[in-house]
Amino acid sequence: MDFAQEVKAAADIVSVVGANVRLKRQSGDRYVGLCPFHTEKTPSFSVHGRLQIYKCFGCGKSGDVFNFLMELQGLSFIEALKLLAEQQGKELPRKGGSPAADAAARKREGLLQVHDLAQRFFVEQLKSNVGSKAMRYLSQRGLGSEEIGEFGLGYAPGGDALMSYLRSKRLKRSHVLESGLVGQSDQDDSVYPRFRDRLMFPIHSDGGSLIGYGGRSRLADRQPKYLNSPETPIYHKNAVLYNIHRARTAMRQSNQVVLVEGYMDVIGVWRAGIRNAVAACGTALTSKQISLLRRHCDTVVVNFDSDSAGQTAAERSVEMLLRDGMNVRVLELPGGLDPDEYCREHGGESYRQQLENAPAYFHWLLDRSHTLFDLSTSDGRTKAFERLLGSVVLLPDEVQQATTVTDLAQHIGLPQSLALARLRSAAKPSKRTDETPVAQADGLSPSERLLVVLLVSDERARQQFLEPACEIAARGLPSSPILSALKAVASAGGPFRYEAVEGRLDSADRDRLARLVFERDRPMPTVADGEDLLAALNRQAMEEQYQDLLRRIGRADSADELPGLLDQKLQLERELGLAR
Repeated sequence: MDFAQEVKAAADIVSVVGANVRLKRQSGDRYVGLCPFHTEKTPSFSVHGRLQIYKCFGCGKSGDVFNFLMELQGLSFIEALKLLAEQQGKELPRKGGSPAADAAARKREGLLQVHDLAQRFFVEQLKSNVGSKAMRYLSQRGLGSEEIGEFGLGYAPGGDALMSYLRSKRLKRSHVLESGLVGQSDQDDSVYPRFRDRLMFPIHSDGGSLIGYGGRSRLADRQPKYLNSPETPIYHKNAVLYNIHRARTAMRQSNQVVLVEGYMDVIGVWRAGIRNAVAACGTALTSKQISLLRRHCDTVVVNFDSDSAGQTAAERSVEMLLRDGMNVRVLELPGGLDPDEYCREHGGESYRQQLENAPAYFHWLLDRSHTLFDLSTSDGRTKAFERLLGSVVLLPDEVQQATTVTDLAQHIGLPQSLALARLRSAAKPSKRTDETPVAQADGLSPSERLLVVLLVSDERARQQFLEPACEIAARGLPSSPILSALKAVASAGGPFRYEAVEGRLDSADRDRLARLVFERDRPMPTVADGEDLLAALNRQAMEEQYQDLLRRIGRADSADELPGLLDQKLQLERELGLAR
């Protein structure tokens, strides 16, 4: 067994996927969840514990534990192998895969190394005399050594101290330039630190790798107030959420996330004991970030600042979250305080109560309409209704839409019949493209389905029944290509690998096989069922042969050919018990 297979054999795909997707046991070794690779509201993503594979029947993505990590985190095979090996306490042998894959892995590893070294530098600077003013600012914001250490806060000094430090580490120049931590002069090849005299907030991927920074100016009048890392090969700000790697466990436990605006808000509520808060990294909320949230929870409490910009951003975020099927509540803190300020003034327990009592998005939008429109006039009521109707039609359920719009009409002062009529004209018929496909293996009989599943799942069954099953199916049954692929893999020796079977099938049979192994509501056959399934398969083959023989007899135009066909027919009738 080579090293990759050793690592794969020691990994559990259910655990690896389950750390990133909320899985629900469907039956036996089969689990389902929302696909992390495309947006959907009904689960079409399946994981098979015994076969150690996954398959999405919505977008078609499938594979093993390596494929999952490669697709999810944008890793090369070598990087995915290294990640799993490190989790198992194993060291990756000094040999790689393809040159292209090795180059991509080396670049990513190099960029991560630059960030790790820069992090040490920023942390050291904050603790030194150079960072004393930045440390004083953090102290004024109520942060102590515990929070500073937990979130890895640092300080980027002015001047070229960072450049000198990085040069002393003899890093590859291209990795330093592509890290986003430095800029390059248009006049010459000189480089300079992108972050100068800024408090540094490290940004991590969902898996916990340090991939970028947010830098806050220490001076109130210095713009921009926050400066974020640019796009790099490892940092894509529209697909990252600040603190997601810490928050995801609490998100999954509570099935809820608190979405705040800034880094200090996240840290402030964390200090108050709230562990499931995240923030966008200097961007408006994006669909990729919502997909990241959906992996871990269903409900979002939006708690943005109470100023005009914060409320506008909250409304835009609510609309996007509703469009993607999230349950949304909105918290507007009293006194115009942001989450960090509120927790410092009133404490974590009071903030927790505020979260629990946060109204559903509809009530928040309704309250907001009172400040935007004059509801004492018919024109104001009409404009408020039309504005809110746009959010109502985003609800996935028609009953929920109707209930919400009647409540809306009652609060605003419009006839409910008129509101319902307007809803019907505004709501587009929903095309349920995200329903889980019914798992059917087209053209296969029940006995074929069960026998294939048994042979895929059980080594003893393959030893006893695979050879005769292949001989029977070769007489014209649709399961023949799948059984032949199973036989080829089993005959090759070594561990039986599902992906090796897939590699010997065309796309139609690959999909057919996947639907078979993930099929819902079917019994799980055992080796004891093998003889009966084989007998049923043999009878099916004879029945297919008998029907074909009848067609040939009907088309026979030669007196010499007909007697032989009739003899075959009589023989098959005896074997099938049809002879009189």
